[in-house]
Amino acid sequence: MKSGEEYIFSELANQLIAGQFGADQLTVYSIVSGHARKVGAQRMPDVTDIIKRTAAAIGSADFPALSVAQHRPRENARVALNRWWSIISRMFDSPELRDLNPFYRTFSLATATGELIEAVSGVLDPEVALVLVLETAIAMSKVTGIRDGTSSVSASP
Repeated sequence: MKSGEEYIFSELANQLIAGQFGADQLTVYSIVSGHARKVGAQRMPDVTDIIKRTAAAIGSADFPALSVAQHRPRENARVALNRWWSIISRMFDSPELRDLNPFYRTFSLATATGELIEAVSGVLDPEVALVLVLETAIAMSKVTGIRDGTSSVSASP
């Protein structure tokens, strides 16, 4: 089943999220995996595999393609993104954050997500949390036309 929605395939988005997997590169992957390692994660997910599975699931009922059988989110990431986007957008539109470079916005959200991985590590294995975060981040980086209930807004940085 195809949804009729439009998606973005961007090497820039892939690089922003995963880069070349070097520890010296600032990416969403390096930020969240650093937090996961801090609380015991040892195995890092295969990001290339996640990107391929995401591309294969675009427009289907299986989007985003989550590989974790247990601990599945209660709410589909696309639905959650639609619901929360206007709040996140307003937060970054505050006078203190308005002029923040969009790349730094992405890294700020990655840092907050990494801190959540640490905070829940007693109840959710950090390796599982990291997989879910990366699968969701990669999938949502392909989404365009987020609806906040009143208008269509762009999801790209």
